[in-house]
Amino acid sequence: MRMKTFVILGAGLATLPAFPFAQTVAPGTELVRTLDIRYANTPGVDAKSQSLDVYAPKHAKNAPVIIFIHGGGWRRGDKGSPAVGSIPAAHFNKHGFVFVSINYRLTPAGQHPANIQDVAKAVAWVHDHIAEHGGDPARMFVVGHSAGGHLAALVAADDRWLKAEGKSLSILKGVVLLDPAAYDIPGYLKQVASTGRQGMKQLYDNAFGDTDEARRDASPQAHLAPDKHIPPMLMFYTGSRMEANTFAPAFAEALTKVGAPSRAVDTVTLDHNEIGMKSADETHPLGQLVLRFLKGEDVTKFPATLGAIAVPAPTPAGKPAPTPAKPKTNTKTNAGPTTDFQFIFAQDYFPGTKDARGQFSTGTECNYIVAHDGKLWATISCWNLDHKAQTPVRRRW
Repeated sequence: MRMKTFVILGAGLATLPAFPFAQTVAPGTELVRTLDIRYANTPGVDAKSQSLDVYAPKHAKNAPVIIFIHGGGWRRGDKGSPAVGSIPAAHFNKHGFVFVSINYRLTPAGQHPANIQDVAKAVAWVHDHIAEHGGDPARMFVVGHSAGGHLAALVAADDRWLKAEGKSLSILKGVVLLDPAAYDIPGYLKQVASTGRQGMKQLYDNAFGDTDEARRDASPQAHLAPDKHIPPMLMFYTGSRMEANTFAPAFAEALTKVGAPSRAVDTVTLDHNEIGMKSADETHPLGQLVLRFLKGEDVTKFPATLGAIAVPAPTPAGKPAPTPAKPKTNTKTNAGPTTDFQFIFAQDYFPGTKDARGQFSTGTECNYIVAHDGKLWATISCWNLDHKAQTPVRRRW
């Protein structure tokens, strides 16, 4: 495979596909995009499976580095997808990072331990060569979404894989996990089996094998121990998907106990794919936390739920950030200080949801919400689907 290098003007990045978290660097900023770098040459493995892409500001020097591992259930996905390559790269380049997106062997050829061996080889290559692209090998972070999050957690928790490449866990300064599962594979499969649900058993068997020994070997939580230099980890999860509300906080707590400060954050309303997208959106609380973590803030001080974070309004280009308004007092009711805040739903319901009586739930929306006379007033619309009518009926109260 031939390595390809491109120089891109920042203004041209506006032509990238319009993903919700798309960002552009300042006009005139040049980015160097070096694609399809071969990080390993394992006999019988195609070049694409063991390659990576580097995105860097042209004049970067000693910049912090993000190594991104894509998801896809360990069986699909590619570093060249804009969602895991050019788009988040533009965002993180804007904030001074060199961004590296990697491929690894997928199942069936990539069954454990082949996939984690590839990830370790890629991390080792970055450590050895990223200075050639303006990156600082002393400030490397690993970020992974979904299955990629599992591999990110595993390479940072089980030192065997980096040791095989002549490296130690100390080369990693932090890890961001975007809604992975598989922290404790035997525990997860046991829990879903006890409820009569098989969950993702076949997917897990394809990725890790069907023995308890193999499942433990591929479980990041099984390899935690003090004095291993495991880096701090920030993880996000979406409610009870893949039992993450049980296993993500347990993994974070176990990490902290062995000396790796960590936090599991419930994203409350975001779905699995949105967690990946919002990680590169500086206007969203999730993206804000990611940047704060990468810039060195203490992860143990972060909230356990995303809804507890204020969302500042985006500042238009070329204008100074507004001065935060002081709390106002409701003089009419003497209700004391009031501040701006955001509303979130505690539960999302999707089309086809039934209520406790087995009836299909209707749709609602909040049209207006205002403060008046010391109270909060809302106007709600209810969409009542009448199969006899040509259009749904909306009632407002």
